[in-house]
Amino acid sequence: MIKVSRLLPVLGLAALLSVPTRAEDRTDDEISSVASASGVVVHGVTTGPLASAFQAIDDKLAAGRPEAAAAALDELLAGELGALHEQAQGVYLRASEAAVLRIAALPPVGLTAWRRLADPRANSLVARAAAGEGELLERGAERLALATPGPRLMVMLADRRLARGDVRGAAQACEALLGLWPAGSSRDELPGVERAAVVSRLAAALEALGDEASLRELLHRSAPTLLDAPSAALPEHTVHDELERAATRAAARSRGTPAPTGALRMTGELLLRARDLTSPLPETGREIYGHPAPFTSAGRSGLLVRVTDATGTLSRLYALGLPDAGGPTTAPQRLRDLWAWPSQDELRRWPRAAAERAPFRPVVVGDFVLACWPSTRNVPSEGVRHVDVSDEEVQDLVVLSLRAEGRLVDERGAHEWERDDPDVELERLSFTGSPLVVGRAVYATAVGRSPGSGATELHVARFDLMPYGSEVRLRLRWRRHVMDGTPIAPSRYTANARLELERELAAPTGLAERNGRVYVGSNTGAVASLDTESGEVVWLETYERLGPSPRRTVVEGEPVGWKYGPVHLDGSRVVVAPRDAESLLLYAAHPLPSRSTRLAELPMRGGGTALRAGSPLGDLVPDELVGVRDGIALLSGYLPARGSRALRWPPSPLVAYRVRRAREGEPARRMRVPEIPEMACAGSPALLDDAVLFPTYKALYRVSLDDVELPPRELWRATFRPGSLRLPDRLGNVVIDGTRVWSLSLSRIVLFEPAE
Repeated sequence: MIKVSRLLPVLGLAALLSVPTRAEDRTDDEISSVASASGVVVHGVTTGPLASAFQAIDDKLAAGRPEAAAAALDELLAGELGALHEQAQGVYLRASEAAVLRIAALPPVGLTAWRRLADPRANSLVARAAAGEGELLERGAERLALATPGPRLMVMLADRRLARGDVRGAAQACEALLGLWPAGSSRDELPGVERAAVVSRLAAALEALGDEASLRELLHRSAPTLLDAPSAALPEHTVHDELERAATRAAARSRGTPAPTGALRMTGELLLRARDLTSPLPETGREIYGHPAPFTSAGRSGLLVRVTDATGTLSRLYALGLPDAGGPTTAPQRLRDLWAWPSQDELRRWPRAAAERAPFRPVVVGDFVLACWPSTRNVPSEGVRHVDVSDEEVQDLVVLSLRAEGRLVDERGAHEWERDDPDVELERLSFTGSPLVVGRAVYATAVGRSPGSGATELHVARFDLMPYGSEVRLRLRWRRHVMDGTPIAPSRYTANARLELERELAAPTGLAERNGRVYVGSNTGAVASLDTESGEVVWLETYERLGPSPRRTVVEGEPVGWKYGPVHLDGSRVVVAPRDAESLLLYAAHPLPSRSTRLAELPMRGGGTALRAGSPLGDLVPDELVGVRDGIALLSGYLPARGSRALRWPPSPLVAYRVRRAREGEPARRMRVPEIPEMACAGSPALLDDAVLFPTYKALYRVSLDDVELPPRELWRATFRPGSLRLPDRLGNVVIDGTRVWSLSLSRIVLFEPAE
């Protein structure tokens, strides 16, 4: 038998000499798929000698042998540590982070013993990096961050990344250093580095990224002694002054065009009533559950919206322009038809109608638009299918040119074998949700049916937008099969209660990125963080799910949960509202020394049980997380109908709920309620820098974030038409386009502009 101590150095040498490959191409006999207690199947988990080595280290620590544990950890750091390690039940952490966090948790005698072994290597790495071998820092700095020269290594790593233009990587290195050497602990002093200098580097990086939330969080969490220390970047100023200045500049950098603050008037509209998409007019279909995307290209501005027919088997993307100038101002004008894609001869038919797994939300990048669109892979008469996709509705990731009026520029998922960067596995998967664009990087989620269990596979892929003449191409960087899971069980007829019905594929949450990490929720029981460079899963945690319903219902349907939405970031907090849970979940962006990355699980729905608290929101039934600002979650929903004399609390369909600890001078109560005198939200609100535009069935309100409890400003109110006692107007999902506001409902698109 080969001992682990002999195997790990060999693996470490192989890791240094190996050529980077896609995440799916890496194989290791010790890596397998593990079923967690919640039913989620996690891929890439170590179960062989590496897992045994971690268990042996934990046993040594439990037996009071910290020096032996330190020696074993030092041997462990020499090997390949890209796989996941099960830290606790339902908690998985990349092995490199798991090893470093165990070193951080060593008692002083164990940490001293480990540094005796690691310091010579760290000093050698400092010398070699200073001599020009800076690429070695990417491989070894974070593993040796807790060595005596560790702070110098991490600062050199941050400076190298900053010099190469990798601002996010520099911020990640500084945050990791401050997290591993926390102020006020036994590692308060950073050998060879001033803490104020590290904070200055981090502040500069966060300012460049426009991350005001992280800067404000750093300002509130820093010790008074650090805040009063002289700034390393601003002479005659303190660290407090530097952070305040950086936060102000970051807010100005991230703030977009001025949003509407005064009264609005309806200047354009388009009714979607007919059902035939073979006509070129955009008013010949109906929008189904989606979000429009404003655009400006080639001197034209307008709105991108997907329209489907009544059966859901035909779809077209329409570019709608602003009404003609000079028209009458007393009534809204019809929106102009600019172009539609695909053409009538290229309409993509689905094999069968099905409900949307996730809202359609295109992304505009310059003169191009990226979106998930129905594919031709499941139409046998159109082309050759390299992989059988059975009867699932599959979507490709497409890139269209706005300047060329919707011409298809690139498409991933179809004809993969014809590309110079093929990934044939994409042909059996379906892209879903909205792609996330960060610089030139494009992140997308894809789902598929697991061949063995029928569960939903969740894949995350990164593409790079590469110039191709006057166009662009999506070049695959990596793809990672993260996990498998099943959607929440539907409520069924009594007659079908014992039947195992095949469920629809589950759509994951929208993606979010922060400092070299991308975050996603599966909506099947887990949340994960992936490294943006390698595609490796940094951490994955499962959560308590909703259902299945114990009742037999008259009408089959999915249990009520949160709406589909993205992962929200608020500084270093990751906030998720999964469709298959009743709670609001808070995670730390970086792994914590504890065995779990979860900061809190806040029940927001349901009445609770004997062992579990119910919702703190009273009568409000929240169904959407609008956003999170400075630890304040904005929750939208509805109030159940009751008698006219019944009092409801809160008396508003929108609340602001504090998900962090109260700061000095703040009131102890967590919830604040704006004065919105209606019972429900009519669509998805729009979150601005300083306000929320909240649509109801009667009006559009502007709720200030500076003081939520102030009376909201009414920007627009529906009026009765002559001779009618019924309000004809109904708002939907709200989208901001500078000073213009778009509203999209199931049957109507409306354009609002400032009244003055």
